Amino acid sequence: MARKNKFMDQKTDFLSMLDDESSEDNLTKSIARELDKETESENEIQTALPDEFIPYEDEKLRLDLHYGEDRERLKESIKLNGIFTPVICVKKEDKLMILSGHNRVDVAKELNIEVPYILKKDLSNEEMELICIDDNLIHRQRTDYKPMQLAYSIKVKMDAERHQGITLSNGYSKLSGDKIGEEHGLTRKMINIYLKLNELIDEAKELVDQKKISIRLSYELAFLDSEAQQIILSYLNDFKINEKMVKVIRNEIINKEFKEYNEKKTFIESKLLQLRVTVTQSRKLDFRKVRKYIPQNIKDDEAEEYVIKAIKFYNENRTETVALKDF
Repeated sequence: MARKNKFMDQKTDFLSMLDDESSEDNLTKSIARELDKETESENEIQTALPDEFIPYEDEKLRLDLHYGEDRERLKESIKLNGIFTPVICVKKEDKLMILSGHNRVDVAKELNIEVPYILKKDLSNEEMELICIDDNLIHRQRTDYKPMQLAYSIKVKMDAERHQGITLSNGYSKLSGDKIGEEHGLTRKMINIYLKLNELIDEAKELVDQKKISIRLSYELAFLDSEAQQIILSYLNDFKINEKMVKVIRNEIINKEFKEYNEKKTFIESKLLQLRVTVTQSRKLDFRKVRKYIPQNIKDDEAEEYVIKAIKFYNENRTETVALKDF
C-alpha cells in the first residue's frame, strides 16, 4: 500500500506554482519537508497497554518466551529502568502485532505498565520476517531455537541476501552464510545442513523439533522426495533407523526410476529390511522397589539369584494351587 501524500488533501494550485521558478523551488522543498515528516512519524515512539499487542502470526519464527532466571533478569531490569528499547510492531486489524519485543510485552503485562513501541507501515511479509529474525539473532541464543525454527530463519535471512557475495554450490551467498554462521556459532557445513532441513515434509519437521529423529538423519532424509520420506518415517516404530541407513537408500534410489508408488515402497522396504536394526523394548526393574521384599541377610550381589528362585517357586506353587482348585 502506497503512503498517502498529504498534498492530496490540500487545495493548492501546483500548476500555477510551477509557472514561477521560485515557486517551483518552494514546491520541491515543501514536498521534501512533508516526506521527512512522514519518515519521522513512522519512527515516532508511542505507548500502549500490553493487552493491545498480539504475538507475531508466523509460529515458525516466534520463539518461546523467556522463563526462569532469564525472565527474572529481564523483569528486574524493566522494574529499575523501564523498557529501554521500544517494541517494533505493525497494525493488524485493531491490534498491534509484535515483530520485535515479545518478552518485553510479556513482562510489561505482569507489571501492568505501558509499552513503548514504534509502528511500522507498508511492510512486505519478507520485511516483517527479517525484522523478527534480526531481533532473535541479536537477543537470543541458538539454544533458544527449535531446530526447524533455526532452519527456517537461516533460509529467510539468506534468501534476502542471496544476490550478495560469491554464490555457493547450494545457490546461497558465501557472505551471508558466513555472517549468519558467526551470529549463531555455526560452521558453513552446519549452515548447509540446516538449509537442507527446509525440504523435509511436515511430519519429519515435527519429529525433528520433538527430538524423535536426529538432525543428521533428517539431513539425509531431506534429499529424498516426499513419498520416500513418508515411507521411511512409517517404519520408525519397527526399526532403529539411523542416518547411515537413509544415506544408503538415497544413494541407491537416485538412479532408480519407479513407475508407481508401490514399486518405490517395495524397494525402500526391502532396503530397510536388509539394513535393519530391530528396535527392542527393554524393561528394567527398579532395584530399590524390589529390595524391600528381599530378606536383609541376602546381599545385593546375591539379590538377582534370590529373585529368580522366588519367581520359580511362586510359579510352581501357583500351578499346584490352580490344579487343586480344578480338582
